[in-house]
Amino acid sequence: MNIHTYLSTSESSLYKLAKQCGVQYTTLKELVAGKRKIENLPGKTILSLARGIGCSMEDIMNMEFSNDTISITSYATKSDYYKYMLKNYKNVILAFDSALEFYKLSNDNSSRKVYCYSVSALPEPFIPVIVNNFSNIDYQTHDNILVTSIDQTFNDLIADDNSDTQPIYEALNHYYYEHDNSFESLNILPQNSDRFLKLAEESLEYYAEG
Repeated sequence: MNIHTYLSTSESSLYKLAKQCGVQYTTLKELVAGKRKIENLPGKTILSLARGIGCSMEDIMNMEFSNDTISITSYATKSDYYKYMLKNYKNVILAFDSALEFYKLSNDNSSRKVYCYSVSALPEPFIPVIVNNFSNIDYQTHDNILVTSIDQTFNDLIADDNSDTQPIYEALNHYYYEHDNSFESLNILPQNSDRFLKLAEESLEYYAEG
């Protein structure tokens, strides 16, 4: 059964879903009746719904509930998605590929993963790097969420030899042309300099050929 079958039929189906997901029946009933909004639910409840139904947290958050239909909407940008995902987390810094997407330097609409720094473990779709504190991380605050600075983001990705180079290529290319065909304002750490120069050159050649 799919999500449409679960939430657009009888009260018995809602009760069955509530039991399956481990959430309160009244919560589902109020969602369908329009008395509650999905964005006001605790993250734990959204996660329970996603696991019980067999879909992602993003799918749950993108659902519009009514008495007889359910329609799926999408966020205007990935930045909006990350803002939603992080709004209930205070000790998390958006980072790595997700920070690139937040800054609109790269984009992967198919990915639901949220790469970040955190002081504690987090549920899927979060992919956290656990740290004791944020003292050594350069970050900024945007719309009440924490995001690694552009310099920190590039240095993090370049320092990781196993990181996917495609989003780095895309981000470097965007950065270059958005800054008057220059990387001069980008602060790359000395230990990352050689790999940065290699990736930057490859990025410009890749998109020039395209």
